Amino acid sequence: MKILKNMAYTLIVVLAFVFFMQNYPTLSTPISIRYDLYFFQVELLPFPVWSIILLSFSLGVMLAVFFGLYERYMIKQNAKSKTREVARLEKEVNSLRNLPITEEKFSEEEEQVRG
Repeated sequence: MKILKNMAYTLIVVLAFVFFMQNYPTLSTPISIRYDLYFFQVELLPFPVWSIILLSFSLGVMLAVFFGLYERYMIKQNAKSKTREVARLEKEVNSLRNLPITEEKFSEEEEQVRG
């Protein structure tokens, strides 16, 4: 399974490399990003298209890692609380098992109901 996963990753990298090499002239075209609000105007320096694509991809990976770590943290917290609850319930069950058995005197009505 590891070999198939590594082959898939290698194939993806090779295809991405081929894509960038075939489209290099288009991807190296500089693009200028401009914000034009009514009271505020900003124009950034021109960046090549490939740098904007790389930046977007990197930002997406970082966000996915962040949310993955957050989810993992929440799962660990949930597991800890469930482990504590199981330990508490096991302690309760053990204390109930160790109670002495006592015979109680029942009234005549309860004995008739019991059979």
